[in-house]
Amino acid sequence: MLQWNPEQYEEKKQKSLFIRINEQKEQFLTDLKKIANEYPGTTSVIMYVEQEKKSYRLSNEFSVELINKVVNQCKQLFGDENVVLK
Repeated sequence: MLQWNPEQYEEKKQKSLFIRINEQKEQFLTDLKKIANEYPGTTSVIMYVEQEKKSYRLSNEFSVELINKVVNQCKQLFGDENVVLK
């Protein structure tokens, strides 16, 4: 008989991609939209605007596929220290 392991049945939390910006929001959104169009997915993007000290969950049109290439592209565009996956 198999033993029941509750860890197998825990729901996986959906991760989000957090990006802090210091630049203009319009340019950020343009750059991010290019990535989202190339790698559409279900990972939400949270934009933190440094000057406003506010976070914004972007609409689903900005959601991306959770792969290393996407995270690396975001780090190249927005700075390694400004991109976090959690």
